[in-house]
Amino acid sequence: MIIEFLYPDQANLFGELGDMDYLRQLFPEAQFVTTKLTDTPLFVREPVDLVFLAPMSERTQELVLDQLRPHTEAIRKAIQKRVHFLWLGNALEILGTYIENDDGTRIEGLGIFPIHAKRQMLKRLSSVFLGSCEGIEIVGAKAQFTQQFLDNPEFPTFCHVKRGLGLNQESDREGIHYRNFIGTSILGPFLILNPPFVEKWAAALAGRPVTLPFADLGYQAYEKRVKELRDPKTTL
Repeated sequence: MIIEFLYPDQANLFGELGDMDYLRQLFPEAQFVTTKLTDTPLFVREPVDLVFLAPMSERTQELVLDQLRPHTEAIRKAIQKRVHFLWLGNALEILGTYIENDDGTRIEGLGIFPIHAKRQMLKRLSSVFLGSCEGIEIVGAKAQFTQQFLDNPEFPTFCHVKRGLGLNQESDREGIHYRNFIGTSILGPFLILNPPFVEKWAAALAGRPVTLPFADLGYQAYEKRVKELRDPKTTL
C-alpha cells in the first residue's frame, strides 16, 4: 500500500497532521510518501492507494491551487479510478468551481466537483459537530472562514448533520463523498476522533479488516463525545 501526504509542510492546520501519525500506526506496513509544495505529486505519475491533504491557510490554499491546476485531469482520472482521497478542512474547496472572496472577486477552482465556497474573513464560523454517515455517528468540530454551497443539490455528500454547522449555516449536509473521495471540514483530528468510521473506511482501503491503534481508549473517548453531543444542553 502507498499513502501520499500532500504538502504537510504547508497544509498543517488544526492538528490534522495528527491523522498522519495515526495512519502510520494504522498501516505500519505501508509505504508513506511526503510530497512538498514544489514537487509533482506521486499520484499523477503512478498508482497510489490514498492521497491525504490537511487544512491550510487561505494563502496556502491559493498556492496549492496553482500547483495542482496543471494536474486537474490526473486528479479527475484518479477519482474516477476509485483511488482513495481524504481531504480535510478547506482542502475540498480546491476541487470546487470557485472560491469567492469578501470583495466579490473569485478564485477559479479545479472544477472537479459542483461546489463553491464563499469566504468571510472577518467572521470565523465555529461549532462542535455531530452527524451521521451510513448509520455511523461522526463527531468533531468546525472552524472555518468559508461557507460551501452545492451547485448540484443532488450531488452526494459525506454525512447528515445532527448538530453543528453543515456545508453552510442553512444546510443539513456536510462534505463530499464521491466514489472513494471524501472531503470534509470536520476537524478532530478527524480520524482519531471517529474509530467506528475509521474501522469501516480503513477496511475498504486495505481490502481486509484492520486493527485500530489504541482501539479501547479511542472507542471510550468516542462514546463519551457522542453522549455529550446528543445532549441538547451541550453548547454548540
